[in-house]
Amino acid sequence: MKDDNADYAKRMDALESGEIQIAAFPMDALLKICAQRNRLPATIIAIIDETRGADAMVAYKQRYPDVDSLNAPETRFVLVDDSPSETLSRVVMHDFDLSRLAKDPMLRVPSPEAILQEYRKATPSTNEVFVTWEPYVAQLLENEQLHVLVDSSKFTGYIVDTLVVSRD
Repeated sequence: MKDDNADYAKRMDALESGEIQIAAFPMDALLKICAQRNRLPATIIAIIDETRGADAMVAYKQRYPDVDSLNAPETRFVLVDDSPSETLSRVVMHDFDLSRLAKDPMLRVPSPEAILQEYRKATPSTNEVFVTWEPYVAQLLENEQLHVLVDSSKFTGYIVDTLVVSRD
């Protein structure tokens, strides 16, 4: 087992190079990476899990009391690129018709730890919404001024983890 901090591009590189032969990917991240590379270097052999609440949007209650309050051009989703957090953000933007958001409201960071760093710089009146997964959600919620706006338990069929093998 190896924790690569959800660096799916690096994980795919390791799979393609033969460094590893088997890996787990969220289906959406796998499809996005394969589309970017214009090739399918891995084959899905199993569906591992569908997230049910482990991924969440966390924000200051004062600034964002509910999901509808996200619909503003200054809202920024702080998340790990190509992760289930990005998927959750896109699903929420679509399902709640957040049409007033900026064209790209996502602040992409390289790791969940970087999300926590952005959180430490934020104040109750700033425009950041932190989109991450457990155990980082629980760490954010240690601050009683924060709350979960929505989590992945509200959606089905979007955040699905797969087990893949190298085509070799």
